[in-house]
Amino acid sequence: GVSWGDWCARILSRRLGGMGLVVVDPACWDGPADGRLRALLPEAGRMAEALAAQTAAISKAGYEPAVAPPEGTHLFEGTPEGRRRVRHGEEPRGALTPDVLLRPVLQGMLLPAAAQISGPAEIAYAAQAHALFAALGVPSPRAIPRMSLTLVDGRMERVMRRFADTVYDQTRYER
Repeated sequence: GVSWGDWCARILSRRLGGMGLVVVDPACWDGPADGRLRALLPEAGRMAEALAAQTAAISKAGYEPAVAPPEGTHLFEGTPEGRRRVRHGEEPRGALTPDVLLRPVLQGMLLPAAAQISGPAEIAYAAQAHALFAALGVPSPRAIPRMSLTLVDGRMERVMRRFADTVYDQTRYER
């Protein structure tokens, strides 16, 4: 059998490969990523300070931060029991993986991108992760909102008109 990831990569390559699309299996990062992540251990304090400042700025602007700053570093260590967050000053022996905010920074180190098409949650993460990009001197890709649309069939359109409502009224977000 073929894994879900391999199947998707094959379909994307067949359909879009001629347009220059490159599909990368994240497993190919395991070797290079571990060395890069270990090199980031001494930077944990600087990353924590940068993230705290960015999170405070997001809150002050009236937005809800996507992620609470972690208790410990942005790294997880693989153990026989599973994975656990690496604490500040600790020297992990197992394989390292990044948390949700450090993962795009690692991606930017290994495979830089000028822009990333993102949904609302990814844009919220990117707003916080930007602090880690800056703290580590890694260029941050520009977050471009993913296109979206809402399809309404004729019956629903008539119901909405009857109540003088629009799709926009039903789907807009007010804070």
